Amino acid sequence: MMSAKLSPSPSVICILLTVTVVDDEARRVEAQSDEATQAEVMGVLRNMYGAGIPDPTDILVPRWEQDPFFRGSYANWGVGIDEEELRKLQASVAGRLFFAGDGTGPYFGSLHGAFLEGARVAGTIATCVAGGPCEEEYQPPRRGCTCPAADNFDSQATVDNGSCLYPTSGGDRIVPFSTSFYILVVAAFTFADMM
Repeated sequence: MMSAKLSPSPSVICILLTVTVVDDEARRVEAQSDEATQAEVMGVLRNMYGAGIPDPTDILVPRWEQDPFFRGSYANWGVGIDEEELRKLQASVAGRLFFAGDGTGPYFGSLHGAFLEGARVAGTIATCVAGGPCEEEYQPPRRGCTCPAADNFDSQATVDNGSCLYPTSGGDRIVPFSTSFYILVVAAFTFADMM
């Protein structure tokens, strides 16, 4: 990662450039000096934008794999993780212990994800300290019909569970297919037609 130091002067343009490398390339970059990494990055930039690109005022090359607390890992949502699981990760403990980082938001595994989550939690804490509402502990979602056009609409439901009942011309009530079932059926017919 390269960054220009921030300047109080509005006439100076400051640019933050983040370079992400993974796997064998990350190990290679970690093994070389910061100067070698800077020269390599600047070579690529000058090849793209011309020789007039100035050197950065500073460079930071984190060596995550060499850090015994990280060993090269980064946040990643596993299969089956959904918005409810995300809300559990973001929940405070008794309104006094808060969690923030790239793993607690939708932009996991990235610097901007960590920044946005830090800003979210800092705002929550600032509001609480100033006497505003403090974040409550995690509450599981209320499942039910969230469609106002349905006969059994539940205004308190936060997650639709597919139970909505809709009127038909014959006076009966129908439960529609789930969207995922509909998409799978269409995809199955599409792929069958291609063979």
